[in-house]
Formats: sequence, structure tokens, C-alpha cells
Amino acid sequence: LEAIRGTVVVRGSGELPAGALLLPAYEEVHDDSGRFVEAFRRIYAQMNPVTAQTLAQPHADRLIIQYPPAFPLSGAELDALHELPYARDAHPVYAKEGGVRAVETVRFSMISHRGCCGECSFCSLFMHQGRVVTSRSPDSLVREAEGLTDHPDFRGTITDVGGPTANLYRAGCPRWEQGGFCAERGCLTPKTCAQLRLGYTEGLEAYRRIRSLPGVKHVFIASGFRHDLLVQDGARPYLEEVLRHHVSGRMKVAPEHTDDTVLAVMNKPPLAVYERFLYVLGEINRRLESRRYLVNYFISAHPGAGLKEALNMALFLNRHRIRPEQVQDYIPLPMTVSGCITHTGIHPLNGEKVYVARSDKERKLQRALLQPQTPANRPLVAQALRLLGASHLLERFYPRNR
Repeated sequence: LEAIRGTVVVRGSGELPAGALLLPAYEEVHDDSGRFVEAFRRIYAQMNPVTAQTLAQPHADRLIIQYPPAFPLSGAELDALHELPYARDAHPVYAKEGGVRAVETVRFSMISHRGCCGECSFCSLFMHQGRVVTSRSPDSLVREAEGLTDHPDFRGTITDVGGPTANLYRAGCPRWEQGGFCAERGCLTPKTCAQLRLGYTEGLEAYRRIRSLPGVKHVFIASGFRHDLLVQDGARPYLEEVLRHHVSGRMKVAPEHTDDTVLAVMNKPPLAVYERFLYVLGEINRRLESRRYLVNYFISAHPGAGLKEALNMALFLNRHRIRPEQVQDYIPLPMTVSGCITHTGIHPLNGEKVYVARSDKERKLQRALLQPQTPANRPLVAQALRLLGASHLLERFYPRNR
């Protein structure tokens, strides 16, 4: 059979494809953390669709064959895909049950691009969408928006024009067009690559065209933003216009943690970058007619984070009067760097040992420290502080004069 990129098949043990990279057998990785790490490292290195080899893993008397990733769609292909005449509604079978309420939040949204070059350790986008960002053309977005204005239920609000990372729309790199992406370094970490071109000018032009359409009252960007890309030279005009016209009160960003050691494991920028973003946001907010707020995403109990790191993050949030509504109690995703660390206690890309909070008790205590405002968390916060020998800090979270 012809090999189809992006698919996995089962073959007999003697049917190893020519040029395939052999992985440690399932039985080996099941029983040996070192072999598991080795297998993960080999798989991770074969995600560039231009250079990737076919992978093969023995399992009993079979071979599991994984063909190289599919090539990213071109911009024209992405345009054609998203301009198909979708119904923008749940299947009629749900009508008698009152419909699907969750559909309403995305019913009049638009996808502007695919892929993400962030390569966060806990995120699976690297595996299933890839590091190469492919963007739709501004003309295509405008055509789709014009189509929305003809929909009988459209009331003038486009709820999102976004993708995996909102401010990577129209981003590009010469390497993406020639050789996929660099194997020896990341696009955004430890710092943004000088070859990465951000498409802020084209993005703003597209948003202006959409919001000027007859029948369009609001064009919001509800997808998350990379805050580290918003503090770089030349980003402030983009940020100010997005805040002024395309944020409906709250902007989504994902600092994830405040401890630099944990952030390094996450492959996220250091805390100083987030603090710089808060300063820039504050400056712009003073010029806006109404203040814009942040929806911050944080993760508790991620590999590398113990109770001490959770307390340091809690104190940071307390100082900045940040009361996160959403904290993710870390859950490992398959085929992610963080998932491999969780299973083995070893970082697969550098071989270093990493602390992993494994007990339910510690995980609950870490999360409670980040949300002390929840009444049920108060005894857990007190318990965590006792374990850390820091009970004197309890009043920091629960002042007596309140």
C-alpha cells in the first residue's frame, strides 16, 4: 500500500520500510524509563515534515509504522478549506433538546491560521499541527466575514479571529518555506529568533477591513496571545490597537508559572518578560477610555514545581493582586515533553532529572495556594504553609482586618 503521510499502520515484523528509523520496542519502553526517554527523543526529532523519517516500533510480532507528518497546508489551501459553506450550527438532532449552548461561543468566529512555533513543553500542538505557522490571506478572512453578515442569526459580533496563538497570524520564516524548521534551536525560546517575521502590520490591516464591513459592529480576538511577543520593539502599536478595538474587556495570556526554573522546564519565557508585559499593559491602559484586564492561565504541579515554587507563585500573585479564576491542575498530555517528564522524571531533551509532584495531596496543596480566595482552600493553604515552615505568611493571604 502507498504510504500516506500522517498515518500509522500495523505490519508484520519482517516488513520494515526502507530507510525507517527503528524505535526501542514497546516491551522495552514499558519496563525501562531510559528506553522510554530514548524513544520519545527519536520521535520528537522526526516532526519536521521536510526532513522526517518513517518511524517503526516493534510490538510483539508486529511493527507499528508511523509515516512522516503531513506537509502544512498552503495559505491558498487554508483559504479554500475555511471558505467552505459550513452550517455554523449543531446537528439538527440536537434541536429538540434545546440545541448545543457551547456552539454559540464559536458560531460566529473565524480561524485565521494554523500551527504554533512556541513549542511549550506541555502542549501537543507541536505534534498535531506543527511548528510551521500557515496563515489565511486577509482577503479570505474578509470574504468569510462578509458571509457572516448574510447569516440570518448574525447580530454584528464576530467573537474571535484567531488560532493557536492569536498574534502569530501572518508570522513567517524563510526556513519554513525551504526546510521546515530548525532542528538546533527554537523559534521563540530562549529568545525570539531574528529570522522570525511577525505579521502585525498585515494583521492590523485585516482587522480594520473586517471591522469596517457593513453589518459588523465588533470584531474580537478571543484566542490567547504570546505576551513575550508583545513587549518586543515595534509591537506596541499592534498591542494598543488590538486592546482598543478587539478585546472585549479581557485579554487572554498564559504566563503559566512565575518560577524561572519551572518556566524553563515548560519552555516558556522567564518571569521578567511577563513583568515587562504588565508594565506595558498598564501604560496603554492609562490611555484607553476603559481599562482592559487579563485572563491569566496558570498551571499548578507542573514538572519542576514543588510546594516551594507554588508558594513563590502565590506570593507573586498576591503582590500583584492577581486572583486567577482558572488554574489548571497539570494533567500530562501524551506525546509531549512534559508528559515524558511526568512518566520518567527525566527531561528527554537534556537528560536532566526533574522533580514531579506525584501525590494527590501535594497537587491539591499546590493548587490551593494559587487560589486562596476560594473558601474551601483556606485549610489547605494553612496546611501547605505549615509543611513549608511558613505559617507566618497566612495573614498575607487572609488579613485579619477583612
